[in-house]
Amino acid sequence: MGNDQVKKPKFYKRKGFQVAAIFIIFFYIVGIISSSSDSKNNQLNSETNVANNSDSLVENKTVGIGDEVMLNSNEDTSICDRFMVIGITKDDEDEVVKLSVAEDSTGLVKMVLDNKAFMAKNCSKAKLIESTFTLRRVRILDGDTAGFDGWLPFEWVYPTK
Repeated sequence: MGNDQVKKPKFYKRKGFQVAAIFIIFFYIVGIISSSSDSKNNQLNSETNVANNSDSLVENKTVGIGDEVMLNSNEDTSICDRFMVIGITKDDEDEVVKLSVAEDSTGLVKMVLDNKAFMAKNCSKAKLIESTFTLRRVRILDGDTAGFDGWLPFEWVYPTK
């Protein structure tokens, strides 16, 4: 009579989407970790180039509260094809840093899924809304995460040109 069919709950329909989202986030985080491995390999080169890049380091420190900034976690700020993980609170950002150093992509995915962090594309525009000695709080102005705000290392915040 038609009662033999079992009606599937609504979340079942979204499960495929959730699994796909987890895989996408996982691959983005793997890219972030591989870029951090690349930066470890290039650390000697970057230390040598600090003197050459002193102007950009000074510019980093001249950004003020309320300024529009560009976010980039790459040493080469012209590379915009990767993503960065941004902590919602200062404590969340500390955890993001620990997990990144440990190359724990599963932990980073868990933080994103637990809404303790979000991902933003490199070269995203943002507004600087708060600053501490080592961290900056920004609100994303463009892209899929427009309107989100969170904390990230001050080295990832650049003045817009």
